[in-house]
Amino acid sequence: MFLREHYPDIYAYIRNRRYDPSYMEITHSRNGQPNIMVIHQGFPLYSRYNPEREAAEWLNTLDETVRQAEHVFFCGLGLGYHLRAFIDAFPDKTIYLYEPDEEFFMAAIETVDLANLLDRKQIAIFAVGKDASVQRQILETALKLIKVSFATVILPAYRKMLPQTIEKLEANLRSSVLNVISSLQTLSLFQTQWAVNIIENMEQNLKTYSFKPMRNACEGIPAVIVGSGPSLEMEFEHLRQLKGRAVIIAAGSSIQALLRRNLEPDLAVSIDPSEANFDIYRKLDLEFVPFLYFPTIQHKIIERATPYMMHAFLTSDPITEYLMDLTKDDPIFDSTSTVTGQAIQAALYMGCNQIVFIGQDFSYPNDRFYAAGVNHVQEEKLNRAVQNADQFVPNVAGGMNRTSKGMLALKISVEMLLDKYEFDQYYNASPVGAMIEGAKPKTLNQLYEECKDISRPADWFKVLVTERCALYSEEKVNRIKEKIRNAQSAVDEIKQKTDEIENIFQELPELQNAEPSRLDRWFADFGYVWSDLMNFESFMPLYSLLIQREFNYVQRHWLELMARPNSYEKIVDLGKTIAPLMGAIKRVTPYLQEGFERLVRNIEDRKEASA
Repeated sequence: MFLREHYPDIYAYIRNRRYDPSYMEITHSRNGQPNIMVIHQGFPLYSRYNPEREAAEWLNTLDETVRQAEHVFFCGLGLGYHLRAFIDAFPDKTIYLYEPDEEFFMAAIETVDLANLLDRKQIAIFAVGKDASVQRQILETALKLIKVSFATVILPAYRKMLPQTIEKLEANLRSSVLNVISSLQTLSLFQTQWAVNIIENMEQNLKTYSFKPMRNACEGIPAVIVGSGPSLEMEFEHLRQLKGRAVIIAAGSSIQALLRRNLEPDLAVSIDPSEANFDIYRKLDLEFVPFLYFPTIQHKIIERATPYMMHAFLTSDPITEYLMDLTKDDPIFDSTSTVTGQAIQAALYMGCNQIVFIGQDFSYPNDRFYAAGVNHVQEEKLNRAVQNADQFVPNVAGGMNRTSKGMLALKISVEMLLDKYEFDQYYNASPVGAMIEGAKPKTLNQLYEECKDISRPADWFKVLVTERCALYSEEKVNRIKEKIRNAQSAVDEIKQKTDEIENIFQELPELQNAEPSRLDRWFADFGYVWSDLMNFESFMPLYSLLIQREFNYVQRHWLELMARPNSYEKIVDLGKTIAPLMGAIKRVTPYLQEGFERLVRNIEDRKEASA
């Protein structure tokens, strides 16, 4: 009942389940305390004599990093002996608790009272389950909440009993740190560009096909996802042989190299919001290339709708989700650090029976950045990037390739995606690129031998798009247009609400020596205007993507700040805490206002023209 109230997801996960008696049994140590015997390993989780004393002695082995850290990722709940000792010894630490073995947890529920331990205020997050997705979710959530110093604690018995799980956890921890850093850098780089592109592209969303009808359209057909790495130019002829036998998907800039070799892909996928992405496409003739875009794409690329243009959506784009009234039936893909991630999900969505990578090298084979024909970036800049690369990754030929932290983050992002989706037919056809965890080796020639007896017309995929896809109904288009008009008004209201918050802080000089009752009134007034903004229906859908980093900062400090008694110093600290968020809102609001004004004007102009 405690779990149902405080951890409903975990409650739903373990409800009506019992631990497996063939895997473990409940025993007791000599002092009478409960213990767990893992049958196939033949030894208990805790001391056979005194588990509590064992936990107390374990505290002495903790290094200085753990002792000084304010935030601790704690792996291993078990029966709670070590966690209880840790919290009692370090009551001021914030703990992110992870139990990787649900069997241990279900045994613990039946054996000891965990409620008074899991109810401790020091526990910020609690997760159960060995799945990689569970590990990544708690790690990335924890990393976003952490304010300062951070350490990891893994119980010694868990390293011994669950070595593969712990090895995977530590790999995921390294990946999650890189992923969070990469996400924050992306937010910093593209925050305002996203705002502009998402709104600019709304009109095109209403004039192009949704990718939704393409679900399972390519069942039984392999997909080849083409990247821009040097290995691509080694495989052009094999790719040409696969035309009509596989779905050839060009991810991002690889479209340049393919079209320059007169090899038209079946589908091109793009997502990048930058001006550099526009440089890739502006000189290419995409009139008759099926093209899948996502609303963050540089808006100038899709200014003119082409006959086979389609769109899908991103989990990280609440603006489009809100304006387009999306449901779980719409094609909403996970956000990744590279367009390859969206190409993979497109292939899975279409039901392809295997996915083969070429040109996805995630490194610099032979100190080269791109395949020949990809030339939207100056050669000097590419050479400098390769020369400055100070990381190395194993390549498929058994050697090592030079790479960069940025390229490594892209590789990890793809590997995390492969791990998330239960599909065992990922293959890496690159003869020189980095090894991709989760992708088995297979050459394009081997793929050709598998499907050489199949032949389709060159335009077979275009026919599929034409037969399956249709534009949105007039009713839906009108409904979305009305929501866009309302959003324009909502942005103006949000600006007024943020102005009210700023105005209330103008009273600060008068409060320095104010009576407690006056301070209480100020906090009541602030609470009202703050809640008015945070609870405003359109605020989070329209702003959360664009202020995510600053909003996370406020969340990390909010509870601790609000728990303090009202005082002038608390008001000063509150102002400092919300200042980055208020600044971000003020920074992006003009972009939203201008974007919605232009979008509504275009909608109205077209309405008058059609009338």
